Amino acid sequence: MENTLKNILKMTVACTLITGGLIVAGTVFAAKKIDESGDDLEDKIPENIKAYINKMNKETMQKNKGKLQESFGTAKEVAQNTKDKISDKVDDIKKNFNKND
Repeated sequence: MENTLKNILKMTVACTLITGGLIVAGTVFAAKKIDESGDDLEDKIPENIKAYINKMNKETMQKNKGKLQESFGTAKEVAQNTKDKISDKVDDIKKNFNKND
């Protein structure tokens, strides 16, 4: 009977050691995979952020380009009107000068 108890105890210790080893190995393996996934994610996130920033910059530039073109058109129109008014004033001055001679 004593031999049987010793054998059961040895078998229990062996099973416990094997189970514990499997749990530790599984934990190490899972931690390694999580670390690798984190590294991959770390590499991808900045690229995604850069792509998003570039997209937003492009959209902003397109909006600003439209506003800039509109402002340029307005400025060009104002400059032309001013030029026309100055030309009219110069012509009026020339006419008045010639009348006085």
